[in-house]
Amino acid sequence: MLLALQATPEAVAERDARELAATLAGTWNNAEAAYFAEEMDGYPVHPDGFTVASSGGRVTVSEGEGASGGRESWSVEARDDGTLVLIEVDADPGCVVHAERQGDAFLVGAPQDDRDEDEPCQFMDARGAVLTEDALSLHRGEGGPVTFRRADPYTCWVSRKRDGDGWTWTPDVTVREGEHVQLPGEPGVSRPAGIRLRHVRWPYGENRDSLVLYVHEAEDAPAVSYAWTAPDAERVAINLRWVQASCTRDEG
Repeated sequence: MLLALQATPEAVAERDARELAATLAGTWNNAEAAYFAEEMDGYPVHPDGFTVASSGGRVTVSEGEGASGGRESWSVEARDDGTLVLIEVDADPGCVVHAERQGDAFLVGAPQDDRDEDEPCQFMDARGAVLTEDALSLHRGEGGPVTFRRADPYTCWVSRKRDGDGWTWTPDVTVREGEHVQLPGEPGVSRPAGIRLRHVRWPYGENRDSLVLYVHEAEDAPAVSYAWTAPDAERVAINLRWVQASCTRDEG
């Protein structure tokens, strides 16, 4: 026997609340927005990032290195009238922010409480935030909205040529899109090396978007070289004779 499901506004909002929390979960950074900002808009964008953990209808935001805050939690709830809200936890007064689904995206509106203008929400300073599966556009302090992208993780191995004979072997190096990882020093290896992964999304021209693996001697130094492949490729690799690296997209 089939049971009839009631498509009440509250039931729809409960489903949307679960999916909103699940979509927020992950690691996000604005590496691509920061890379192209000065070229496109004439002003720099500070590199920023955060991680969102989701459990039991609550999302916890942990800010990345150099970001604007620390750690905060939000409860994602469906109200009896069928509206969807995010409520700042452990804050007095806490922000209450309304959200709604529009197709495959979630729109997050302005705070719906009596907070003074000098006490804005922190993470969800939601002046028109838009969330999709792989992008989150929101305000972070002054200026217009900045697009954060989901930073998918890759597991890499790196091998470096020793000054005499032989090669090093460094497995299980985790790198996320938009991040740089510097390899530790090793005996017999005089040339430093680090790797960076980017999912390059060109905002102009006819270049095709690509997954790019860069080799740097230092994080703030220009890339020595790079290799690229399709954005959805499972693996990207490079061999420069003095350093080799291969990165495979983590499953799930």
